[in-house]
Amino acid sequence: MEYLTSPMKWCEPLYQYSEYIAEFWNSFSSLFFTMVSILTYYDMKNRKLTFYNNKIVINLLTLFSLIGPTSFLFHCTLNFYAQFLDELSVLLFLLYCTKNVHKIRNLNYIIYNILLFSISWFYPYLSPFFHISIAYFLITYSIKKLKKETISYEIWCKGINYGLFSVLLWILDFVCIINTHLWWHIFVSFSGYHFILVIIKEFIFEDDRKNNIKIINNFIPYLIEK
Repeated sequence: MEYLTSPMKWCEPLYQYSEYIAEFWNSFSSLFFTMVSILTYYDMKNRKLTFYNNKIVINLLTLFSLIGPTSFLFHCTLNFYAQFLDELSVLLFLLYCTKNVHKIRNLNYIIYNILLFSISWFYPYLSPFFHISIAYFLITYSIKKLKKETISYEIWCKGINYGLFSVLLWILDFVCIINTHLWWHIFVSFSGYHFILVIIKEFIFEDDRKNNIKIINNFIPYLIEK
């Protein structure tokens, strides 16, 4: 795979620790997405939650985990095709979340995927801004489906706060005083974790089952069943 063919440039100095890894810290911090997904799965399994192997739950965690290795490959090589795979994995996760929260029909879901994949391929400079736009839509319109003064609402808002801080770190990386992109990976994966918990609690199951699911609102929240 050819290195440095991507138009995207980040603040971290190139080949600082290895001749095979273009951006060392940005590469390895990407794996937080995978780590969060694996730990979430095993936490639910160890708590003997009956839905830990539900198809939609597995799909959510799998798509979130895929952001890790694709982002690692991109930052490791700064290759255009690796960038596309990185953006593809993010889009797949965001669109799958949107599909389940807003009950998008399968045909529309497929059309949205094809449209946004095409933008990532032909207009790579624009792609990150489309990611943020989709995330903004998902976050702001989904919160209207949650009742205020509930734990789910609080967790969603915490996810928003972590997400906004993550976006600030992402923007600061373009100013390039210090490398903030690695911290973007860490905080945005933590933000995504909060959203995943609420989606599992509120938007996957029917009322009679979701009422048995509860989010424990600690610093690191988690799910239990009543």
